[in-house]
Amino acid sequence: MHLPWMGHLAVTLAPSVGFGPYPALLLMAAMVGFSLAVVCGLGTTQLARRTDVPRRLLDSRRVPSRGGPMSTAEPVRVALVVASPVPYHVPVYRALATHEDVELRVFFGSNEGVRSYTAGFGDESAVSWGRDLVEGYAYEWLPGAAQAEVQGGFLGLRGTGLERRLDVFAPHAIWVHGYSYLLTVRAIAHALRRGIPVLVREEQTLLIPRRGPRSLMRALVLRSLLRRVWALAIGANSRAFFLHYGVPAERLGQANYFSALPLVARAPTPPTRLRVLFVGKLTEKKAPQGLVEAFAVALADPDGIPSTLTIVGDGPLREPLERRVHELGIADDVAFEGFVGRDELPAVLARHDVFCLPSVGHETWGVVVAEAMAAGLVPVVSTRVGAAADLVRDGWNGHQFRSGDTMELAHALRDLARDPARVAEMALRSRALVDGWNVDTAAEGVAALLRRMVGGR
Repeated sequence: MHLPWMGHLAVTLAPSVGFGPYPALLLMAAMVGFSLAVVCGLGTTQLARRTDVPRRLLDSRRVPSRGGPMSTAEPVRVALVVASPVPYHVPVYRALATHEDVELRVFFGSNEGVRSYTAGFGDESAVSWGRDLVEGYAYEWLPGAAQAEVQGGFLGLRGTGLERRLDVFAPHAIWVHGYSYLLTVRAIAHALRRGIPVLVREEQTLLIPRRGPRSLMRALVLRSLLRRVWALAIGANSRAFFLHYGVPAERLGQANYFSALPLVARAPTPPTRLRVLFVGKLTEKKAPQGLVEAFAVALADPDGIPSTLTIVGDGPLREPLERRVHELGIADDVAFEGFVGRDELPAVLARHDVFCLPSVGHETWGVVVAEAMAAGLVPVVSTRVGAAADLVRDGWNGHQFRSGDTMELAHALRDLARDPARVAEMALRSRALVDGWNVDTAAEGVAALLRRMVGGR
């Protein structure tokens, strides 16, 4: 019984519409009967009526079934169901498109990123990554993609018409990014009904414990779902999450995040002025206020070289931060540059020595950490940053500090300012560490797992 589909729908939908944890349990109970009919297998007549799939497609031999034979000369047909095109993921799609043994088609629920959208960087900020995000690989926009909102919650991406598109493509495997939208939940349910192997890529970690009735229900649903699928981790913390929720180790692969920025290589040299950089939304989760306080403490140290702090990004905390900088008397040493597009980010990284991400909220990964390291910056990150376990070896190529501990962060910045030669050494180590984290290794990690999924190809 594939109850996770409607079970997760119940648990996710309840908080999104303002229900508490106990109504979520009632909602799940009410949906069990429906889930048995929908998820555990409808007859072809019912399914054709529900999804508008012609009967001839349902009876076609192109629709794969569990354990069906597959020609060794035939490439693995993979349907990737994902919210929208984003620059961190698209390079992998393009790389997979060059693999002769993989036929990838991406089904997008929204065209955000190609069209402009508000990303929360500031009241006036509209972000568009450009049309080139959908070049170099096969893709389809699902109906309603031009209006669908990625930030619209579980029902923001509904996946209308998805089942029909998948049946026409007839994939050997279905790959989804997470399960936070009705779109991806429908893809998982369709795969389970059809007997098609499912690959789930997820960025969640165990860094922040979840408690309470809702979390208990979520854990039960996740365990029921994830023991039935294959999984793609992005790092050590992501891998621990999947293992914790029951993904068998033999069904778990890894495709690490990497820097896709066009960076200019530079030879790190001991700085005469320590230039510290923060890039991110100015929100409580990212904790830029803690960084400002820590920087003020480190700046007062008489034994270190002069330091500056550049804050790139926008958000609700900008005005309070600007006031606080003046109150601390460090306004001449702190620059606020607002939102910077990805095309401009390499130049910003090139003129700094240290990158700090002091997040106190759930930072599942932190792509900009890898980007900064690839540019030759020393990472200083909190223990709530998912990438820290893979990319930051404390005292060797950077520093980790306890999330929310302002003095520990201040000491890390102070120690770097006191030893410029060590800053240059750490920068070299950081760049060498992320050098192997590239698009080719990530794409091969996906391809290798897909081959295993469809029969050891």
